[in-house]
Amino acid sequence: MVSEKLNTITIFNWLGEWINSGIRIPNEAVCDFSYALLGAITRAFCEGKSLKSYVETCFDILIGKSHKMPTCYVRIDVAHIIKIFCRIKHLTQVKNKHLKHFYVRGLRLLVTSTELNEFEEDLTALLTVMYCETDGFSENNEITPSEESRQFILKKIKGNDIDSTQECIDTNLRLETENDCEDSEISDSLKEYLDNIESISRNNSKVKGDRISAYFLPDLAKDVLRICKHFPLWTCLMQSKFKSPYSIGSSAPVESDFSELKNQILRNDVKPMSIDRFVIKHLQSINSNTKLFRSSQLRNDVSIESNDVNSISSSDNESCKNYCIAENYSEMDKIKDNSLNNLSQDDGIGSTKALKKKLIYLILIFQTVVILMFQIKQMIPMMKSKTGEEKVTMAI
Repeated sequence: MVSEKLNTITIFNWLGEWINSGIRIPNEAVCDFSYALLGAITRAFCEGKSLKSYVETCFDILIGKSHKMPTCYVRIDVAHIIKIFCRIKHLTQVKNKHLKHFYVRGLRLLVTSTELNEFEEDLTALLTVMYCETDGFSENNEITPSEESRQFILKKIKGNDIDSTQECIDTNLRLETENDCEDSEISDSLKEYLDNIESISRNNSKVKGDRISAYFLPDLAKDVLRICKHFPLWTCLMQSKFKSPYSIGSSAPVESDFSELKNQILRNDVKPMSIDRFVIKHLQSINSNTKLFRSSQLRNDVSIESNDVNSISSSDNESCKNYCIAENYSEMDKIKDNSLNNLSQDDGIGSTKALKKKLIYLILIFQTVVILMFQIKQMIPMMKSKTGEEKVTMAI
């Protein structure tokens, strides 16, 4: 789709025409955190549901209130949601690099949550650490909820790979995200659920500790709760419900294709460019990729066919060879048995008869050798044909 308008109605109309052309609705759709794109996808692929209605349906399924599944599993790209976490306004203002790593990796735990109880536990622990000004031990020498939550998060993120977040944290973050626009409405049940988690976290933060907390960021909690209004879209909670084989949602292949289009194919073209020139250039690129793919496919087919021919010819030659050898051995055994029987019957006769028997035995052996040579001569054309086939295969 190439259009000047990127609102929900325009994208929904294009997707509707796409479906009317005979395309089957996908089982799973992954996109970035754009309200216009998400709303259009849910309306086109999920029986006309709005984004609010889709999120509410997913939440009802998670709490067991409903069991009617939507027709399409809509997810947000994991790389995009991690970038949103890294570029939260109140987190980018923090100069302590280790503090940024702590919260980004802690929010990553929410993305990989597979059960609702796990998501609630992780979110409560994060909000408790954000809201509490102190940690350590209380006046009664008991561990505070803030200290317990901090150790809980550190234990869970210990050993996790941070390469995926390193680039987002270290770069100069000045870009705006799609979540800077107005928040979309959410259902009352989901709002009540998040308010309950926030209330528990605030109550935990009221317990005073014996030292000042370096993790105190109350403004960050507001941004996290705002993103969590659509948590069924970017967590793994609905994966088991939809029986998806993918643990996380990713649109990396599509992003890679568009990156190649912008940075390599259109690298030497004047920008901005007209739409007709862009379409022609893009079609030429698709045609070239199709030819390359077809060429590799043909090479693979030829190699598979040659392997099959070689295996069949070798098996045929082996079976023919084994049959000829077995037949020769059987003939030799018969001749040997007959000759030995004849010799054993004539042991008492004179030396002349014994010499005759030996001569007959030698003649039989000679006949056997002649038969073997004749059979080998018949096998030579078969071996030549096999060699010819191998040459033809190598030439192909």
